[in-house]
Amino acid sequence: GEGAAGAAAAEERRPGEAEEQGPAPPSGDVPKGGPPSHSVEPVSLSWKVLNLEYDALVACAALRERFEHSVRCAVAQECGGDVGPEHVSVVLRAGSVVVFATVEPPF
Repeated sequence: GEGAAGAAAAEERRPGEAEEQGPAPPSGDVPKGGPPSHSVEPVSLSWKVLNLEYDALVACAALRERFEHSVRCAVAQECGGDVGPEHVSVVLRAGSVVVFATVEPPF
């Protein structure tokens, strides 16, 4: 049989696990202090704004900037926590106005 050494080697080669990771904490242990050591993936969302003409919106730079700022503020407020407008990027597309927003959490 393989014995304990064979079982340990098989455990180290789990699919999808990074090779550089150390051993997992024993079950029941909860890390204390500070945020989690892993990074948080960006969150993307999109929606369509009806009754707003894309060409008219982008034709006026000041109006477009105010609209994008309002979207960033609203998305950040809904996220809560430490997410601010500076963590939200906005892309506008035609089709009435289609808004694509991505949140890059600060943690």
